[in-house]
Amino acid sequence: MGIIAPPPNQSPPSTPEQIAQNVQQRVTARINSLFQQMGATFAFCMSQVWQNQNVTPQQVFDAFGANGAELFRLANLLATTVNSAVPGTIADASLTPPLPYTINADGSVTVQEAGRGQ
Repeated sequence: MGIIAPPPNQSPPSTPEQIAQNVQQRVTARINSLFQQMGATFAFCMSQVWQNQNVTPQQVFDAFGANGAELFRLANLLATTVNSAVPGTIADASLTPPLPYTINADGSVTVQEAGRGQ
């Protein structure tokens, strides 16, 4: 017996209708789980970059180097995908970074820290 198994008093599906219903339930559960994970991943990534207590956003983007711009592209792709399924899941406000930034020609990112001019 595996970790996940039918309850002891329930026999496994045996008719085509029961099997189809079982497939539908498993696919729906997997899609919902993925959807929730995508939203949570977006929130996690944004908080790690913009609200990290240990490093500044610039330090994070310095670590990304020339791939910093890719982070914006992928975050927008993720938000667009999630919001196309259920509009408003990722709020428009969370799509706008809290600090001004510049994407440089080489793909790196320069963040203007609060209280400092460029």
